Amino acid sequence: MPRGGTPSLPVTVRWDSAFPVRQALQTNPGDTQPSDLSAAASKDYIITVLGLVPAGKYKSGGRLATNSQSRPDAANGNEPEDPEPMLENIMGASRLFVRGHAPVRPDDVKLDATTGTLHLFFSRSLPIQAEDREVIFVTQFGSLSVRIPFRLKDMLWRKRLEL
Repeated sequence: MPRGGTPSLPVTVRWDSAFPVRQALQTNPGDTQPSDLSAAASKDYIITVLGLVPAGKYKSGGRLATNSQSRPDAANGNEPEDPEPMLENIMGASRLFVRGHAPVRPDDVKLDATTGTLHLFFSRSLPIQAEDREVIFVTQFGSLSVRIPFRLKDMLWRKRLEL
């Protein structure tokens, strides 16, 4: 980063609830996604963010803590942090913007702590249509801001909008 410059981080943002994306992810077993992705896609828009959250920094949800000193992180004094405060901040800072509508906040966010992959779940109560032309996803992680426009004409599959 040049002196006085703005930090940047390569981040991938994907619209995972779209049928073609879900289909592609099923054929790529190395890609992580929650097991309930297909079920959730019928009621939520799912946006996945890769590269924003450091892999291994946070504890996995539902995993019991251990006092073992045999883990490399524990031996170095680098215990994984509780992800809940970070997830609450992500939920509070994330929005979908559709022209002419109120911003949509996520209903839930899930973290794959191993890879640092975030899955944000936005209710489909706002039906997004091709005539809306663009949806903008915005989130923030610490001082890093992410703003990604999704052009809806680029999200047509078999002449139908797939979100």
